Amino acid sequence: MQLENKKILVTGGEGFIGSNLVEKLVELGAEVTALVQYNSFNNWR
Repeated sequence: MQLENKKILVTGGEGFIGSNLVEKLVELGAEVTALVQYNSFNNWR
């Protein structure tokens, strides 16, 4: 599958699987946006 210049949204990008997926997709040339709902203040935004 050709992923170069493809736009991909990954939800849960802060977790183990999500973060590794994001790294691999970037290596393959994809334009990745990761959605993360946690922050260091423990507020949902």
